[in-house]
Amino acid sequence: MGALNYTAIVFSHADQAAALQFMAPYAGCAIGEWFRDRGYRAIVIYDDLSQHAVAYRQMSLLLKRPPGREAYPGDVFYVHSRLLERAAQLHRNKGAGSLTALPVIETKGGDISAYIPTNVISITDGQIFLSSQLANQGIRPAVNVGLSVSRVGSSAQYSSVNGISKKIKADYSLFKTYESVEKLGGEIDPIVLSYIVRGKRINVYFQQSLYETLRLYQQVVCLFSLAEGFVDEVELGCASNFFGLLFNTQLAGKYLDSKYYPFVSYLNEMECFFVSYEIDFFRKDLRAWVASYKDFFLKNIQPRILADKKKLFSNIF
Repeated sequence: MGALNYTAIVFSHADQAAALQFMAPYAGCAIGEWFRDRGYRAIVIYDDLSQHAVAYRQMSLLLKRPPGREAYPGDVFYVHSRLLERAAQLHRNKGAGSLTALPVIETKGGDISAYIPTNVISITDGQIFLSSQLANQGIRPAVNVGLSVSRVGSSAQYSSVNGISKKIKADYSLFKTYESVEKLGGEIDPIVLSYIVRGKRINVYFQQSLYETLRLYQQVVCLFSLAEGFVDEVELGCASNFFGLLFNTQLAGKYLDSKYYPFVSYLNEMECFFVSYEIDFFRKDLRAWVASYKDFFLKNIQPRILADKKKLFSNIF
């Protein structure tokens, strides 16, 4: 919200000459470098480098340079690497400014192995792959977990997140493997069914509304609840309510044991602990708190949500 107050947009539309389209990303990068060199933290988003490569291909063909794969010139990889490698973190003696580059690539039919996508993927520190198929299923943001990769993710994560995220990713991968089994009908092995049940609830948690954010502490606790199986017994239609009421101070103060109240009332203090320590340091206390909350939710809240046909119960707290 309000980001345009400190945003510069360099725009080149399709009607302009290929040379102007080719130069637009470099102009935007130069603006970001100006702030970086003066000690600021800047981010430049290239939307998108697929069209930038097309503009460069047009220029190269007009200049009668020999075409290569998909008619792109042979140095298109160098063009993109030279652009993206201008993003850097400066030494504190030079002002400690930084410039982060976020390139956007368009894939044709979801083909991530095409020429330009593979070139850019080999340059960057990872990729977030957005799937139109997931978007059509109502999953937003439509991130394909299987094709999204981070080469520095585990090293950059807090210790409390690292252990949980590995378990969540393993569970979700099993869900995607066996998801089609449920559609075939018939009897399903209980172990396979448990993968499907948990995966569906992970899907619910990962869906976000516009401008909705979660603190680190809240993320870790919700992921812990999923990884430990506390949400498996919750009805799929009530899973979002389970996460939404988990940190409700009124509910915790009135219906749960008083020893669990600090978990939801002192978010800043709890977050400091989760930044500094691994999840095992809190596992026993978290398990007791979430188990107590789950029992209350299944006994008192879920039946009312399921019986509430007009969805009037959702704002009771």
